Amino acid sequence: MGERDHFISLEMASLGIEMMTAWGSAAVIERLAMLTGRLADGLRDTGVVIPDKRVRAPHVLCLGFPEGMPSGLVAQLAVEQIYVAPRLGASHLAPRLQR
Repeated sequence: MGERDHFISLEMASLGIEMMTAWGSAAVIERLAMLTGRLADGLRDTGVVIPDKRVRAPHVLCLGFPEGMPSGLVAQLAVEQIYVAPRLGASHLAPRLQR
């Protein structure tokens, strides 16, 4: 649904651009890096494979599950309003910023 005449998407893109302009990209990068860092720190020593900080993007945290993603994990997280998409034995977490 990414057509240019999909008016809801155009409005959302416009608001997103306004928010980025007001906050500034450096502030957004800093905040997202802090959030993904906290997630990485909290998941350390749980058996989840997390790329080293020097190779991570600030806006997304990739998680690997060497033994496969635990059964029911996606549903358990959804109950907590954490939405995860499994991808070939891994998952990506992307924190959201809200005004």
